[in-house]
This record gives sequence, structure tokens and C-alpha cells, in this order.
Amino acid sequence: MPSPTHFLDVPPRSPESPRQLADRRALVELVRRMADATTAEGLTECWRPDVVWFDTITLVRRGTAALADYRAQHTTITNLRTRILDVDAYADGDVGFAFSIQHFRADGINGGKDIDFVFRATDCFLRENDSWEVKHQHVSLPFDLQTNQVIMDSEV
Repeated sequence: MPSPTHFLDVPPRSPESPRQLADRRALVELVRRMADATTAEGLTECWRPDVVWFDTITLVRRGTAALADYRAQHTTITNLRTRILDVDAYADGDVGFAFSIQHFRADGINGGKDIDFVFRATDCFLRENDSWEVKHQHVSLPFDLQTNQVIMDSEV
């Protein structure tokens, strides 16, 4: 995989205002904060109550069901570790998005399977009262076109 690109190394498509640049930095920092979380609760603390979540396992979940399902998926693992391989963001007004490639690892509980894979995420944010929150998250995994199988074992 190519070396990570720092978000400021990529020139914006159009000139950014100082506010847009500050918002872009804030969204990237929020993605980093979610990646640094070591629990499902920490990962979802900035999700809005009306979040819409497109997961790799469940087609779509909304609101409190999304939060509950996300947290339930993490009950069989511990020691969550996420490394951001690439991230960028864009914001204009009170709407923003970030896209990233991340390497996720976790240890199985009670002899359960350890997890190690790379995923792609797009997070869509809304700002209310000067606070950015995730309105929508879309997670996907790469797959092998020849076998039609998801690539779960990371080679990073």
C-alpha cells in the first residue's frame, strides 16, 4: 500500500477560506479521535442520535439501532487498535465529510478470533452549536474480483 498522504499535502479543488481550512482540520482530527478510541462507546461518542450507518455486516441501521448494533458487534473483541493509513476531509458551512482508509486490529475475547483488516470509511458530518457530529457513516471492505471474496486478512 502506498505511504499515507497527509491531508494538507493534497491541494483542495478550489481555494479554501480560513474557515473551511479550520473545519477541514477539525474533521480530520475527529476521524483521528474516533480511530484512537479503544471501545465501541468511544468510537461512537460523536454519532448523532439520528445517525445512519452502512456497515459491512448489516445493510443499514438508523438511530439508536445503529448505536446498539455497532456496540454489539464489539462485544466479542477487546484491545481495539486502529491506524489511519490515509484521510482527508471537506467542509462548507455546517456540512462536511471525511474519507479514510484505516487498519483495524482487535483481540478476540475468551479464545475468540483476533481481527486484522483494512477498511474504507466515509463519515458525513453536521455541525450544530459549533460541534461536529457524524450523521452518516459508510464502511466498506476491499474484495477480490476474481474470487468475489472480501479480503479480511490485512497485508499492511
